[in-house]
Amino acid sequence: MQECERENDCLVVVTIASHVKNEMDRRCNFDDIFRDAVLFDIGSHDYLKESEKKEMLRKRVERKFGSCDEKLLQSLFTTKAQGTPFPGQINKLANKYQGQTRDMGDNQELQTSPAKLSTSSQASQVQIQQMFLACQMGKVDQVISMVKSEFPSESADEDGNTALHIACTHGQLKVVQELVSLGADVNKQNKIEWSPLHQSASDGDIDVVKYLLEEGAKVELHDKRGWTPLHVACSKGQGHLIPILIKYDASADATDETGNTALHLACVSDDSRAVRYLLRRGAAIDIQDTDGATPLHHACSGGKEDVVRLLLAKDASVNVRDKNDKTPLHMACAGGHIQLLDILVEYGSEIDTKSARGDTPLHDASINGHVDVVRKLIHLGADINSKNNKGKTSLYIACMKGLADVASLLLESRASVSVKENRRWIPLHAASLDGHVSIVNTLLDNKSEVDPREEGNWTPLHMACQNGHQPVVEILLTHGADLQAVEDNGYTPLHWACHGGHLSTATFLLQKGASVTATDKWGNTPLHRASQYGHQPVVEILLTHGADLQAVIDAGYTPLHWACQEGHLSTATYLLQKGASVTATDKWGYTPLHRASQYGHQPVVEILLTHGADLQAVTDAGYTPLHWACREGHLSTATYLLQKGASVTATDKGGNTPLHRASSKGHQPVVEILVTHGADLQAVSNAGYTSLHWACQEGHLSTATFLLEKGASVTATDKWGYTPLHRASTEGHQPLVETLLSHGADLQAVDEDGWTPLHFACEHGHQPVVEILLTHGADLQAVDEDGLTPLHFACEHGHQPVVDTLLQHKAAVDARAINQWTPLLRACANGHTGVINVLLQHGADIQAANSVGHTPLHLACAADDRVDVARTLLQAGADIEAGHVDQWTPLHFACYWGVTHTVDTLLEWRANVNSTDQIGWTPLHFASSHGHHFIVETLIQHGADVTMKTTEGFTALQIACKNGHDGVVSVFLDLVDSCAQYQDEDKNTLLHATCTVNPIGVLDGGKPIRRACVGVNAEVARLLLDHGNDVNTMNQDGDTPLHCASAAGRVDMVRLLIEHGAHCDVRNQVGKSPLDVATDQGQTEIVNILKTHTDQPDDS
Repeated sequence: MQECERENDCLVVVTIASHVKNEMDRRCNFDDIFRDAVLFDIGSHDYLKESEKKEMLRKRVERKFGSCDEKLLQSLFTTKAQGTPFPGQINKLANKYQGQTRDMGDNQELQTSPAKLSTSSQASQVQIQQMFLACQMGKVDQVISMVKSEFPSESADEDGNTALHIACTHGQLKVVQELVSLGADVNKQNKIEWSPLHQSASDGDIDVVKYLLEEGAKVELHDKRGWTPLHVACSKGQGHLIPILIKYDASADATDETGNTALHLACVSDDSRAVRYLLRRGAAIDIQDTDGATPLHHACSGGKEDVVRLLLAKDASVNVRDKNDKTPLHMACAGGHIQLLDILVEYGSEIDTKSARGDTPLHDASINGHVDVVRKLIHLGADINSKNNKGKTSLYIACMKGLADVASLLLESRASVSVKENRRWIPLHAASLDGHVSIVNTLLDNKSEVDPREEGNWTPLHMACQNGHQPVVEILLTHGADLQAVEDNGYTPLHWACHGGHLSTATFLLQKGASVTATDKWGNTPLHRASQYGHQPVVEILLTHGADLQAVIDAGYTPLHWACQEGHLSTATYLLQKGASVTATDKWGYTPLHRASQYGHQPVVEILLTHGADLQAVTDAGYTPLHWACREGHLSTATYLLQKGASVTATDKGGNTPLHRASSKGHQPVVEILVTHGADLQAVSNAGYTSLHWACQEGHLSTATFLLEKGASVTATDKWGYTPLHRASTEGHQPLVETLLSHGADLQAVDEDGWTPLHFACEHGHQPVVEILLTHGADLQAVDEDGLTPLHFACEHGHQPVVDTLLQHKAAVDARAINQWTPLLRACANGHTGVINVLLQHGADIQAANSVGHTPLHLACAADDRVDVARTLLQAGADIEAGHVDQWTPLHFACYWGVTHTVDTLLEWRANVNSTDQIGWTPLHFASSHGHHFIVETLIQHGADVTMKTTEGFTALQIACKNGHDGVVSVFLDLVDSCAQYQDEDKNTLLHATCTVNPIGVLDGGKPIRRACVGVNAEVARLLLDHGNDVNTMNQDGDTPLHCASAAGRVDMVRLLIEHGAHCDVRNQVGKSPLDVATDQGQTEIVNILKTHTDQPDDS
């Protein structure tokens, strides 16, 4: 045990027993971390206050042992008056914490968590700058002095850097040591989450790095990018730090947020020493980042030859692919690193490997203009005409990018000039499109076709003209390009030049004889296109070359129409000066003035009127120019037209004035100017709409308010009796409803069907409007001409919030319409379970029936999507055996409509499976009649009586046979013994029934009907025959099934019966054979069949 004494000083000796060495992290040298005895001479810091000395001691102990409670601190901290603690006492306390250290385990780092000094008094920016400057310059005394003057140790600048960060950044070891000894946090992270160790790793000072690690700096702290100090060191080329960082357990394979390891970054920074050391320490050589790139990808991308050689020598995968399926060779070629090509190929790199986009290394070299790399790849045997996924070759790409040197090299190497990409473009298309003159020349010199057609039938000349590349145009024409070639939309090269406003190109084409009258697929001439896009100089040159001013397209547009619609004032003016017709109309009757007014081009409107345009001209729909300006809300244009005398009362074919059109679109400023000019507020359209109707229907509050303030009638009705309030209520425009009511709208007004505004609001589910109407006194019980209340409509459409509101206002829950429908019946007929529950909670009569006896449960059973409704009604006590006027029960309904789930539900609730209607039909009869075999099976399994007959004497099975439902018949045959041999009282078998005409059904109304026999399924007969029905059994009239089929004209059945041994010569009780019966009924085809199977009498 070491002891120290110094008079007048406070001395603390913490002794660590030698056996602690065996318990420390075996990865570190014990002497590098702790001394045999840690001596901290507080007395040497006599400038500190006693409380500061005590705090320094706490931090010292915490850094070394992980914690320091108050009891231990008080025991260790002694003053002169208290005396120095006995060595044994210190040893005991140290052993206590040494035991805690052992408990952490062999391979755990010694955990440190130094206590933080108070930072409540953040230093000023000036103080921080002074401190940082001192740290940067290594002024230890100044740093100590500032700390002595109570500079908060954790004060940070706006980037979160502390004094320790700055000292580490500049490699000031002594300052770092002093700051740490004064309690600076070695793991404090700034705003980008760099710790002092990150800073030191970037700076590269190994002494600072080593000291920080000794003082507990965490080697695996990640910054915002996920970089550890090892990442930083490798990124900054500080390879010499890697051994010490790894010694302190830095992970060589730790990844940042993009998946980069230290090895990736070392390869990027071209630090071969770092790469070599990382590989020696087992770094994963082919690890991929989030983009799938390996370290070799990075090295090749940056052209790091030494690193590439090193990686390949260590067996890095040379053909590994990133997420875009690019190999390292792709990266090297894209970067133009020719020195890497031989190396990669030597190690087995595939020269023509393709990326996910189909690009080869040659594509990548070509698109980046690396001529030397392209030459090298060609020398190495690269496929010069390889296509990527878009069908583009390297030559195509070079031509597209204007890389003349690359294109020339490829052509010299026999690259094909005619290979088409996916759109059927060849390199000449690409070069012409972007105006690459020298490449165009080179391609043509290499025998490129001059007029190839791509998928839209564009030639290179079209493309050059589209973009105005006159030099290319000249070259192409010199080589024989077709001047009049048309693409799929009918554009000639001149069309495209005019479309784009390329004056010199258009002039050149005209000089070469391009047709000025050619039309595209819509009938547009080059003059139309130039006028449409406002290219006046082109328009002028076209007219000089004889373009027709009055030419019209298929839709009737003249060039002036186009210029006016698009608002090209100078072009329109020029056309007018040259004599363009101001009154020409298109196929809908629009003049140029209509088009200019429609699009709000006031200056064009003015020039048209100056040239005599008709202010009152109407389109085929009766629109004047003012109608269009008002409809589209063009205030200045409308104002100008009005000032020039446009009629404010003119009506279109629907009887709408300009005011109607402006009101329908909510253009209040236009409405105001129209009213100012005398527009009639009360004018009505052919449908009886006033302007207020339009504004209310479309929900334009400010427009409607203005009209009301100006005296528009709030009670006016249209031809259907709708008031503005009806329209607003229908569309749910709550603010408008309130406004109308405040202006005296009639709540009880009815349309021609007796509907009030409340009816409409309820039908459409506008609950806020319903609430407003009711608050203002709307009649809850108002009925339309069918006796329906608003509640009926809300229930029919399932608007539960509206139903709630109406019932809260005491609407009659069982109100009856003329046909006795209640709201509950309406809700059940449409399957609105939520509404049904609300009605039942308010006492709705669950047994109420309409005029034909349908109860709510009947209606719920009419569709399979209403099974929840049926279940709700049954749970609420609905009568499961209720019969309507024809005594159909709900189960009859469900079986009639084939709603399987509802049938199951009714049977679960013990519905009578054998109940009969007024003509004796059971549910089984209904299901059998309509072919619902699943339901038939369910009914039989639930005890349905298969022997029950209708009043006409038919069993369910007979009906199924007559109607040709083989699926139902099969169920009967499978589930009911001996039914196949069934005979009725007339001794007709099921086979007889199957062969007769007129299948049987029942209308909802109880009357049996005979349906015409159209292709009844012969499979039923086949089933019966397979189950033993005698093909020659006679009924009491002596008819066999063949007699019945022959009389009914059933050709398919006759053939089937004969195939199964039916006797063709058998005669019935009146002496007629099947042939006689067929002859009597005029069944010619059957007669012919039977003759071939009947013995003919011998005439000899």
